[in-house]
Amino acid sequence: MTERRETRPDGVVELEQHYKMNLLTNREAVIEALIVMEGRDWYEKFQPKWREHSIEGALENALNDGVGVIYGSGGSHRYVVEQDGRVIYLKDFGSGQADKAGQLGFECN
Repeated sequence: MTERRETRPDGVVELEQHYKMNLLTNREAVIEALIVMEGRDWYEKFQPKWREHSIEGALENALNDGVGVIYGSGGSHRYVVEQDGRVIYLKDFGSGQADKAGQLGFECN
């Protein structure tokens, strides 16, 4: 996560937080992190077949319907794609990998 702090003229500090896992602003980093989490085989063999639950399909669903879901390897991991492009790792489907996902820059819920 990156942070940007700005002090307004009245002295109030505003903090903006941005998770780097965003398909609209940092696409290549998201794909590389997903490959670290799920494996290159998952990316090369399964992503083209999964349509609505692929990276592309989930982003398209998010932009059109407000949310999309990427299935991880074997369908056991899930990543939610928000309409603003953020990719969120779902801990409930994570088989204990939330720490790894967080270290890679994913927001975890």
